[in-house]
Amino acid sequence: MLQPVSSDGISDAAESLPKPSGGPLPVSVPLHALPSVGYVRLRSIIGPGRPIPVGKSTWWEGVRTGRFPKPIKLGPKITVWRVEDIRTLIEKGIQ
Repeated sequence: MLQPVSSDGISDAAESLPKPSGGPLPVSVPLHALPSVGYVRLRSIIGPGRPIPVGKSTWWEGVRTGRFPKPIKLGPKITVWRVEDIRTLIEKGIQ
């Protein structure tokens, strides 16, 4: 089931996923949990139970070094990533 995308194309798809209950974190979240096109915010893609289980500092260091995709700034306080870039990252595996 695809998650609805708001009129601005931003989705918080991962927020509807079940939260971990103290057990081991899932290895990966299915790609169908992400919208097929559009943009996603950082809180939807990183952290425990999210498609990419890393912390903010690790993520931003990876963006700086080119390990993770570059963000798109939609406004002074709005940073997003293309879903296509995130899907590609997940499919090829995080090194």
